Amino acid sequence: MEFQTIPVIRIFDVDKAKAFYLEFLGMKLDWEHCFEPGFPIYMQV
Repeated sequence: MEFQTIPVIRIFDVDKAKAFYLEFLGMKLDWEHCFEPGFPIYMQV
């Protein structure tokens, strides 16, 4: 059986996080999801 580590990083400012990961580091946003307004946003880059 092979195990995989998937980091989950807590972010406090979504706009700054997107600017850092997408613009500065050049990553691509695969998907994002929020269950309801005010709930955490989950994203995969």
